[in-house]
Amino acid sequence: MTQWRHLDYIGVTGYFELTESPDPTIEELEAGWYSDRVGQNVMADLEALSREYGKPVVFWEIGYQSKDGTSMYPWNFPRPGKVDEGEQADAWTAFLNAFSGKEWFKGYGIYAEHVGLPPNPLGYNVLGKLAEEVFGADCDR
Repeated sequence: MTQWRHLDYIGVTGYFELTESPDPTIEELEAGWYSDRVGQNVMADLEALSREYGKPVVFWEIGYQSKDGTSMYPWNFPRPGKVDEGEQADAWTAFLNAFSGKEWFKGYGIYAEHVGLPPNPLGYNVLGKLAEEVFGADCDR
């Protein structure tokens, strides 16, 4: 395809179903990038995509709700669940750990901070939650 030469990045959304567990560990979440809940090796697939087209990959959008089971269905906002800021923070930690040092991976956009609206205790927002600390710690990586 001739249009690839005009692009700087391959952009994807990062709402992969990483585990079958409603309360996974960071290690289980990291492992999910190599074998998710449907058996896909997301990491290998993204690296192969980058190699095939000679472009780095970015996640234009990735997010986790502060809700039990967010790693099973991160795309499913209306799914019922209890507040779980710890799982949200763990999912972000696992993501940052898994993608750290990958030469073919060049960044991500965090979904979603709703500036000017009240925080959603079950939402994707990270500011004012445990997940915010993950990003503060990541600045040292």
